Amino acid sequence: MKKVMFMVLLFAALTAQAQGNEERETINVEAAAGYNWLTNSNITPFGIHYRDNYKGGFSGSVSVNYLFADDWGVGIYYSALGTEGNFDLDASNKVSENIDVNYIAPQIRLVDARRGRWGYAASLGVGYLWYKNNGWMNETDYEVTAHACGVHGSILVSYRVMPHMDVFANLNSFDALKMKDVECTAQGGTQIILLNQADPYKLKFRSVGVQLGVRAVF
Repeated sequence: MKKVMFMVLLFAALTAQAQGNEERETINVEAAAGYNWLTNSNITPFGIHYRDNYKGGFSGSVSVNYLFADDWGVGIYYSALGTEGNFDLDASNKVSENIDVNYIAPQIRLVDARRGRWGYAASLGVGYLWYKNNGWMNETDYEVTAHACGVHGSILVSYRVMPHMDVFANLNSFDALKMKDVECTAQGGTQIILLNQADPYKLKFRSVGVQLGVRAVF
């Protein structure tokens, strides 16, 4: 994640002067979909021995940004990733999981500049990430949830196709800073499980992805 943050800051510094004599927009609304890869993550509560079953998943994001006169702004950002896995714990225990990771945060749009039809943007934010796992072990279903502070960064390149509409591609990352405990519901009971940071069953979420989307500008 540190590398992504460095890329975002460097991108902002290099493109801060990119705004030409175009009419400035004040608000933009972005929606995108793509794929996020998991990096150094343990997204299953069964531990690190089974994390190779999860390489990544399809993702989507939505953001609304208010831009100030000097090419920076503030906004709200939402992103989600979904993935699923199937694996054997042993010869008699089979597991199937459907996992969703959601994240919402305020963000700073470090730069939002345009040269002709091309646009450039970079954003950073810190917010709230929540994890939900609907799984089955043999014939028994269970639900695991966890919550954490999250962080995200993105770099976006856009192209103006209509007076108030762009298409764009972005490089993004949204990660959990800590997931110390999980809530597990199974067979009618709920249990809170506290995990040491060195525990091999500790949930970890780190991702990097590429998305394509559309942006409305006003």
